[in-house]
Amino acid sequence: MIGIDCSELRPLEPYALEAKAYVESKIAEAEGYVRIQFDGDQTDRYTRTLAMVYLPMPDGNDVWLNELLVREGWAVSMLGFRYSDGAKKMLVQAEIDARKNQRGMWSVH
Repeated sequence: MIGIDCSELRPLEPYALEAKAYVESKIAEAEGYVRIQFDGDQTDRYTRTLAMVYLPMPDGNDVWLNELLVREGWAVSMLGFRYSDGAKKMLVQAEIDARKNQRGMWSVH
């Protein structure tokens, strides 16, 4: 997902399993459907696809999964790729909010 950095599963990094479970639960809420949209860079240096990922929810609204992961504290914003300034601002604000409200990896243990 463009604009975010999430813990890796291999090798296992802190919070990777929690982030994976969170994504799986959100995809289940969207009944397994996702929509991708390209904005700027389409691949990274490892040739992984970079895209905005949206989940169509039963209420008819789409949820931007990239931003949701940051807002819930399971990823951090990553500004080094080419994508819209508006999206970058939203991700930075989501990270500030997650840190301030101690969500996910920012929670006090």
